[in-house]
Amino acid sequence: MIQRARAYLSSEGLGPSLIKAVFGSAGIRLLSMALAFLVGVQLARQLGAESYGVYGWVMAVAAILALPAEFGMPQLLVREVAANNTRSNWSLVKGILRWSDQAAWSVIALIGLTCLFLWMLDFGADSSYSAQTLLLGVATIPFAVLVRLRGAALQGFGHVVRGQLPEAIFRPALLSLSLVLV
Repeated sequence: MIQRARAYLSSEGLGPSLIKAVFGSAGIRLLSMALAFLVGVQLARQLGAESYGVYGWVMAVAAILALPAEFGMPQLLVREVAANNTRSNWSLVKGILRWSDQAAWSVIALIGLTCLFLWMLDFGADSSYSAQTLLLGVATIPFAVLVRLRGAALQGFGHVVRGQLPEAIFRPALLSLSLVLV
């Protein structure tokens, strides 16, 4: 029975691909939750209650500000890359990837400049820990958005599990490792 399952999963077709994607995504989701828990425990122990609250607040603000920068593009990229990949229309794939980068960078620049302007108005003379952390949190937005866009493009190419790895596994694992080293 195990040999038959292996043979089925190693064959080409929609069924084996879906089974691999579902179980791969479930495994990534479980590992991602475990890593998020580990990072949360590490941060809470190293930062203390007040600083951990600042960290949580800054990450929430950065996540909210990243939403307009994504502008629904990850879903669009998955759909358009997949459609043009099946048609082997590589010029359109290249064009949608280039367009998504340009659109994301334009919105990221607008958000960054607006945040910097507001920060200078409100916190200009204040160099408090919270203000500096907020500025650093806003600086993470481009990385988060571009990782999501690249993951969506990979998923459009049919690499569902690989497209989820950077955001779900690599980012929390690197954060956890850097916390251990610090």
